[in-house]
Amino acid sequence: MDDKKPGLENQDQPPLTIEEIVERDNRPAEAARPAEVAAQLSNRSVFLSHAGLSAAELTKSLEIHEDKGEGARLTLPAAAFIGQAGRAGNRVALKSLPAATEGHGKAFRPGWAPLVYHPKLGAKQRPRRLRGPGGRKSVIPTNESFIYGSDDRAVFYPAGYPWHCIGKVDVYPNASAENPTSWGSGVLIGDRLVLTAGHVPPVNPPPGTWKMRFTASLYNGSPVEGAGAVSYISDFHGYLGGVSGTDYAVLRLYTPLGSSLGYFGWKTYDNSWTGGNYWWLAGYPFDIANAQSPSYQSGIPVLDQDSDSGGLELEHQGDTASGDSGGPFWGFWADGFPYVVGTVSGHENISGPSWTGGEDNNIAAGGNALSNLLAWGRSTWPK
Repeated sequence: MDDKKPGLENQDQPPLTIEEIVERDNRPAEAARPAEVAAQLSNRSVFLSHAGLSAAELTKSLEIHEDKGEGARLTLPAAAFIGQAGRAGNRVALKSLPAATEGHGKAFRPGWAPLVYHPKLGAKQRPRRLRGPGGRKSVIPTNESFIYGSDDRAVFYPAGYPWHCIGKVDVYPNASAENPTSWGSGVLIGDRLVLTAGHVPPVNPPPGTWKMRFTASLYNGSPVEGAGAVSYISDFHGYLGGVSGTDYAVLRLYTPLGSSLGYFGWKTYDNSWTGGNYWWLAGYPFDIANAQSPSYQSGIPVLDQDSDSGGLELEHQGDTASGDSGGPFWGFWADGFPYVVGTVSGHENISGPSWTGGEDNNIAAGGNALSNLLAWGRSTWPK
């Protein structure tokens, strides 16, 4: 059966409420996983890089030794490292990208992937400031726990669509480093595109000196969909300024994981959706499963929204923590597809009681500027 892409009719209709989602059953896959997809996802690739040697020269310089019959030892030349270095990492002025011709982008579910509204649940194992609109707010990227009332997050097993499209973004201090020193969350938004928060990638990295990696469907330290559900980042593009309402970046993958796993669509947030218990968020927070398994929360209403020079601060009281930054803030629509309206950005606190303008909310960044960035990403970095 053909892979599933929505027609995007009735764009102004709201997403499904949590009550409507509860009434829907998961849908099984319509087809077997294609052989080429199975091969791509099941095989682990180890990339070796060297700034001064070509691929052919690097291959010739490798030495393989038997290690007492228990395996093989690979000797690398000096300055060689594991992974793929990033190329262009840019942050541009908000008005430098063209306005999207449409305020939405299609989602994609491969026919071999079941549609999962209700993922299996697992067990819980137990900043840099950003300027808000007009400079009047102190917005802090999510770098600790911000829980409202009881903790409503649940660990989930990221198998099936769209859950296997959500992943962890590891950020390394430099291209040759073996271990990441920070991380965020992200979601597949195109064949080789990932949406994350703008403050997750490194700042002004020269080409070839930085490294990031995206692991889709990470659970208990390994990708559920196979060892091949991993890609390094070749490029990223975001906005200047660090303003919370435009705190997003699009990452280009070396490996087009979205072609195999599918991806989310997007919609530009409509004010009429404020107050409805439509929204979901997911990510890899530090305070759940050591950020080795994902968590989600559902039925979140947007309490208010603040325009932000083309971006939009979506204020809510869903529970977040460090590591959730860049995770999708999305809804399911009647066509059975998920569409992001924002990405988890941070937390804001304006002192004083609510009747004098005091606020204490978490923030997802969305708006027209998000649609412009994602449309630019799909047109500039296609398959």
